[in-house]
This record gives sequence, C-alpha cells and structure tokens, in this order.
Amino acid sequence: MMGAAWAGRLPQGSCSRRSLRSAVAACVPMLVLLALQAPSMVLGEAPVIAGPIVVNEVLVSAANKTTKGTPSSWAVIATTTDWFELLNTGSAEVDLSGWTISAGAADSGSSSSSGAPAVTASDGGGDGWKVPAGVKMLPGALLLVLCPSKTDVIPPVPAGSNLLVAHGIKVNRDGIFLYDSAGNLAASTGGRLPPSKPGVTFGLPQPPSNNSGLPGASPYTYLAAPTPWLQNAGPLPGAGPFFHGRRTNLSSMGPFFHGLKSDPDGPVTPGQPIEVTARLTPNLAAIAGATLLYRINFTPEQQMIMNTNGQADAQGRVSYSATLPAAQLKAGDLVCWRVQATDKSGGSSMHPNGLRPGYPQYEGTVVALPAEAASPIPLLYWYAENPAAAVTQAGSSSTLFWNGTLYDNTHANRRGMTALSWAKPKMEFGVENDGFVIAPGVPPVSNLKLNSYYVELGEISFIKEVIAYQVLRDEGVVAPLSFHTAVYLNGKFYGLFGIIEEVDTNLLEHWGLPTNGPIFKSLSGELSNLRWDLPTSEMPSYYGRPNRKHHTEDWQLLANLTKGLAGGGPGSRTSFLFDNLNMPAVINEAAVQTLLANMDRCTKNFNVYYNPDTAEWIRIPWDVEASMGQDNTLGGSPGALWCILACEQWNSPLYCDSEHPQDISGINTPWGQGLTAVGLNPFQGSATGRRSLAQAPVAGRLNAEGTKPLAFRKSDDWSNPDRVQYGSRSVIGAPGTFNHLTDAIFDVTATRIMYLRRLRTLADKYYGQNRLRQMVDALYAKIQPVAALDNTVWQRGDGSRGYKQITTEFIPIRGKQLLETYAPGGANPLLPAAQVPSSSVVIGWGPSDSSSDKKQAFVSLQLRSPGGSGDSVDISGWKLSRQGGPTFTFPSGTVLVKNVTLHLSENVKGFRSRSSSPKAGEAAFVLLVQPGLLPDGGSGASWTLTDDQGAAVKLE
Repeated sequence: MMGAAWAGRLPQGSCSRRSLRSAVAACVPMLVLLALQAPSMVLGEAPVIAGPIVVNEVLVSAANKTTKGTPSSWAVIATTTDWFELLNTGSAEVDLSGWTISAGAADSGSSSSSGAPAVTASDGGGDGWKVPAGVKMLPGALLLVLCPSKTDVIPPVPAGSNLLVAHGIKVNRDGIFLYDSAGNLAASTGGRLPPSKPGVTFGLPQPPSNNSGLPGASPYTYLAAPTPWLQNAGPLPGAGPFFHGRRTNLSSMGPFFHGLKSDPDGPVTPGQPIEVTARLTPNLAAIAGATLLYRINFTPEQQMIMNTNGQADAQGRVSYSATLPAAQLKAGDLVCWRVQATDKSGGSSMHPNGLRPGYPQYEGTVVALPAEAASPIPLLYWYAENPAAAVTQAGSSSTLFWNGTLYDNTHANRRGMTALSWAKPKMEFGVENDGFVIAPGVPPVSNLKLNSYYVELGEISFIKEVIAYQVLRDEGVVAPLSFHTAVYLNGKFYGLFGIIEEVDTNLLEHWGLPTNGPIFKSLSGELSNLRWDLPTSEMPSYYGRPNRKHHTEDWQLLANLTKGLAGGGPGSRTSFLFDNLNMPAVINEAAVQTLLANMDRCTKNFNVYYNPDTAEWIRIPWDVEASMGQDNTLGGSPGALWCILACEQWNSPLYCDSEHPQDISGINTPWGQGLTAVGLNPFQGSATGRRSLAQAPVAGRLNAEGTKPLAFRKSDDWSNPDRVQYGSRSVIGAPGTFNHLTDAIFDVTATRIMYLRRLRTLADKYYGQNRLRQMVDALYAKIQPVAALDNTVWQRGDGSRGYKQITTEFIPIRGKQLLETYAPGGANPLLPAAQVPSSSVVIGWGPSDSSSDKKQAFVSLQLRSPGGSGDSVDISGWKLSRQGGPTFTFPSGTVLVKNVTLHLSENVKGFRSRSSSPKAGEAAFVLLVQPGLLPDGGSGASWTLTDDQGAAVKLE
C-alpha cells in the first residue's frame, strides 16, 4: 500500500551449537536471493547501536513460509520463520534477564512510553516480550531470536543453545527495539526498515560500511546473504533498476528513502500542480541526485530532474522536489510517480520499485471527478490498461485509488461461481504489501472483494446484503463490514458495487478475537451442515479454511463439534451445548438471521470459529444476500425453488431445524408440491439432491403471502432433546438440508427458550418499532442516485422495485408473522409475549465461590420473577457493576431462563474444569467476564444491575 502522504511512515531435532553453525552454513546457498531490482530503501529514525548489545541482522520476511509438520532442522526453520539476531560487541558478558524486546516504532524513552508498542507475549506480561531469566551473552556472542507466527511449527529449543523463541513478537518493517531491565532503550534498528524480497536480511555489513562521515547515514543496509549464527555478509551487490523492461548496469545499492510526499496529498482538481518530494540519506556513498519518473494513465513514462537546496535536516535527510505540469491533468486521470536516487559511487535506488510480484511500482493520486464532491457514497477509482482482461477469471494488473491512497499493481479478476456468467461481474483485487484498508479501524485485507448486486432473490434492490450485515453488526453478531461504493473504471462510471470484509484472521482481529483459532467455512450446500458422519478425511472437500490452512489437527476439533451436536460427545447433548458453545453469541446470530428471513443459511454460507482461549464455538454469517428475500417478483409470482414468505417451512422461527430444512421436502404450497429433482450429490453410496417446486398453472399474480393458510409442522424431537444420533446415519437428500447446530439449539428446551425470547426482542425492535423500515428508507435514499446510474450501464433496474418489494411486501408480512402468527394468540404461538419492563424483573444471587483462584471463583444469577414475561428475560446490554470494581456488559443474546442459573467467571476454561459442582457435564451456563469483576470475598450488597437504558433492576 503506497499513500500520497509520507509513505515511509505508513503501517504496516536437537543439536549442539557447532552442529547448528555447520547446518546453517550448509543451508546458506538456499537463502541466496535471485537478482533484485534497485531497492526502495525506506528508513525511520536513527538506529541505536551504541552497544554493547546491537541488533545485528533482521529477516523481515522468510524465504519459504509454506511448511507442513515439524521442520527437519533448525537450519530449515531459519529459512521459514522470521527472526532477528543480537550481537554483543563489548568486552564483558551481558545478562539479558528481564530485558524486553518489542517490534514497532518507539522513541528514545523507556519501554513504558507511549511510543512503545503493546505486543502480546507468551508470558502475558507487559509491553513486548520478556527475555527469560538466565539468558547471558558472552563477548562476541550471537543470539538468534526466532519470531514464529501462531501457525508456525517450532520444536522445543535445545538446552544451552544460542537461540530464543519469542512467541508474540511479529517481525515487520517497523523495526526491532531492545530495552534493558530498567526500561532504557538499549538497541534498535532505528524504526521502519526498507522493503525487501523474501529471504533478504537487513543488518550491519561485514566489513562495516565506510559511511560514518556522511550526515544521516545508517550503518544498516541489505546484506548479500542471510547468516544466522555467523558473521554477517557484506552489502548486497546491486542488480540495478528496471527501465521499461531493461536493466541498467549499476554497481551497488543507492541512497535510502525516507518516503515520498505529494502536495496536495489527496485527489487533485483539474489543472492543479502536484509537487512530489523525496527525503533521502546516503547509504554507501554520498548522494548524487534524484529523478522523478511519472506517467499519466497508461502513457509512456516521463522524467524530471528533482531539485534540492542540499541542506540536511536534523536527521541528516536531504529533500529533493519536482512539480508535475498542471496543464497535462484532466478530471479522472491517474497520475503515478516513482523516484530514482543515485550516489557518487554509481549506486542507485528506486522508490517504490515493486520488489515482489504484486507490490507497488508507483505512488500517485487521481484527478478528482466532479461526481466525487456530490456522491452520497465513496468512490473507488479503478484503472486497468486492459479492462477486458481484468474482468476475466484469469484477470490482469490494475491500480486502485481509495480514501486518499493509491494501490498500485494490484491483480484484478472476476470471482464467484454462478456469478461467472453475469454481465456485471463480482470482482476481486489482490493487494500485496500492507494490504487494502477498506475503512478506518479495520485491519488491512489482502484481497478486496466487490459484490455487484446483479442478481438477487426477488427484485433488484442493491440494499439487502448491506442492510443484513448492518443489522447483524448492530446487534453484536461477529459479522463482516459491508457498504456501497461507486466504481469508476478508467475515469468513467462503471457501476454500483458493495465492498465486503472477508471472514478470516483479519476479521477476528477486527472483533478482538484470538487469531490462532480455526475458522471453518461451509461450502457444499448439503454435506457441510455440521452432520456428524462426514469423515474427517472428506471434510476438506466440504469446508473451506480461511485461516490455519496447514494445521490438519484442527479437523478433529470440527469432528468433535459435529459429534457432540449429535449426542456423541462427553455428557449429554444438552451439557455439550453449554460446555462448548458461546451461548449468547450462537443464540444472537440465529435470532438475527431468522428476523431477516435469510433463507440460504442452513447448509452453507456460514462459518464456525473455535476460540482457543475459551474453548467455545460461535457461528459467523457469510453471503447474506438472501436476507429479506423473496422467491417472487413484485406482486407475488412464485419462484421455482423456494416459497419463502408464503410457506411455513421457510418462514417458521424454527427454520433450519430437522423439521424445516432448506430444500423443498414434499410439502404442499400455494402453488403445488415439491417434486422435481434439481441436482444429485453422491454421499455414502446414495444419491441426494434438492427438489424444485413443481409449478401449478396460476391465473393472475399471487400475493407474496400466499393464498392458503399456513400448515404448521410439529417437532418430533422436543420430548427427547438428549437422544443420541451419533452412530446412526444422518439424513440425506432434501430432508437432510437442515443445520445440525440449529437443530440442537431448538431441540433443547432451555436454549430454545433463550432463542425465542431473543427473537421476540428483535422483532419488537425492528418490526414493532419500525427500525428495519427506517434503515431501509435511509439506505435506499442514499444510494438511489447511483443505482439509477447503474441501470443506465447494466439495465437491471434502479432498485425502486426492490425497495418497494421490501417495504410493501417483506417488512409488513414478516412483521405480521413474528408478532402475530407466531406470537401468543396467533395460529402457532412459538414466541413469548413482549418482555415486561425491567422494573417488574427480579434477579437473585445463586451459588458463588469467592476463592482467590480465578479458575474456581464465580458468582451466579437466577431469574426470580420474570413478571409474567414467559419464564425468560433478555438481558442483552444490561450492566452489572461492583462497588470499587469494573462494570460488565452482558453480551447480546444473553437470556435468563427460569430454573437455569447463569454463572459469571473470569476463566471459563478453569470453571469448566472444576472438580465440584458447578462444572462441565452439568449444562452449566457460564459467561466470561473481565478480570477484576469478581471480588475475593463479598456479598450482593455491593453490586448494582441496570438495564440497557440505565434503569435500575432489582437484585436480591
């Protein structure tokens, strides 16, 4: 990612020592890099190398990180794991016990200063990683510090070796900082390191660089070869930059870049000049000069000599500037530049330089279109030299400009399955380097995905998916961010698209969840519905792995989940749910999905995520474009496959359980019976498949609600929720297209009550209080002008019919179903009555353990008097406070049920491992609370409970 501002500031077997040295020496040829382009030598502040301990060498990006299983030797590990090396340059032994290592920008103060980053360490203590006690370095000694990712496989470290493994430290270009036991900065690389190809190290060359007399010069540079545990190599010989596919013959690496700056630093107006400034310091020789190379759109590159006054700033940096001619710039133009800097020994550097495939070759900006100032939604500028190739599956190179940042040399391609045949493509852009920042506060993504809204269930609206994700997130469901953008291709309007955050490690980071927990993405449409009898050997064919792809042991976690849902786990089916699910999160996600009638969620379009810190599962939604779905056009013509609003199988609050599968299962509908085979799927020697709705002749147009009364199905499972299905073949075919997690939640009385209470809360809010209609009205008004433009390009409608279908059919019908048909007094009263005011609720204390051992300690709450609200109270967003302690907010989906005790613990894994009741195997409902909430002793008198509006709730 290269911005228009200062780019240099942008984020982001055992053996003896002798045999280790021999092994690495033998391995060095494996680490030698192929020819480099001239490097983009971007540095931060001056390094701290006064010694005696110095940062000797850093490998920011290992040559080969694709490993499976345990590496055969430490020499191999040094090629697959990032690391840095310390050197004792003094004449005395140095004790590093208690020293702190961190990665990221820091100032010259102590490790507790605001400039030092907070890095999660394996010992969980303080900022950075603490060096273990007893680590000492003799004079001249080298100490290698491996910094594995959470997915790297690292064997035990040999005793007495000059090796440390620092879990929690992420080596990146933000530098390495070492603080002594008193908190003083003892050594650093000086901040942001230059980009390099995998396998290239940055360090102190041997012999040292002869640049001590150059103002601002750094002793660090690229090294000719990585040398872990050995004396460093000399500087990397330059291979020279590329100019239009030809390599120049320059002998060495040139000056370091401290970033480029443009003025103005965002989109410019037609005719506005652009000044580009490069800040440089010498590397191995004095600076000779700098040249600006620029191009407009895809015209040939032009050159300008950059000017300087020759004066260095306090850090020794010299500025070189040039101004692009304003007369050449018109609205919609892409303006790109890079800078070549040379030194007096013939060395040359280029910034940026595309050192790796897919990395930026240019920085730049765009000349703003008049539409940008008036657009109600953000503009995404997309430039492709070959647009026809860019929208194929193979794709081609493209450049994007978004939110003030240029993303050069991205790879654009068409994505999807059925969408491959659409005229308006779904798109994906591969963004290397620092990734693509879709919105402030969201971790960068490596793949930007655009949804085209070319096909929807029912009429085209452009808003169903965005509204659905907004409701999910607003209600606390872990779900991706999704919003609209107006895409302009090569300066011309291309269409209204949606940006969607991917469900992967970045999403976990966004939501503050542990990133070392596995995610499994349901893919198959039938066999990835969490059925227990899908062998683990076949699971990779039906579940995707958005993270931890090489951790094959994770499949057993998924197998254990599916077995437990079928009653094959430890304890009863009921106790398995409470012991292995984040109950509020699972209840909440299921309720919001039902609220919005997302019909395409039972057998695919979901992820399950295992949180290793709590040993609990949650479900994460994906591809929710079938929310607020209609199987018909405006006015009610039936669709071929579904009967969403008119048939109880799909509109029931129990949709996705075993009595309400996703595919048509021999039901009577207002238009006939489901009989037609659609597709076959071999599983365990049998043919399975979906069945299509057989269309009966219909005179005129039907209302979306149907013309016949609903026929309600009764569950056969509620009387025996702990029945054991494990060991019996799971149901296949259309009747088997339900979700086994949903089925278990609905079968168990306590969790079904929780779910229905939460659904009633949401129905009252979004339908009873008209919240959903307000959201739909606001979003439609916002995107309507851009939707109208989209229709002029793609002729798929301007969204007005879809908006009308949502507001005149879906919302009234769905609201009536949840608040009347399925409510008390309705034809099938599944949902409870509206929740009574919190002033009528009485909550009491249950058993507690005030032990100082937080693995044992807990407090408990019990619903004493729901005040006629149906034996359940939704306490989502309520707050529990202890005098002198923190305040705990109950997560969305937390429901108190009469005769079910809610336990609060600061360590839920420890709670479930208790030897005495309450403990695992007893269907104990437990929530994780923040440290410090539970007292070492005390009573309920020191506590207060308030509802989500701040009103006091009786607690006794």
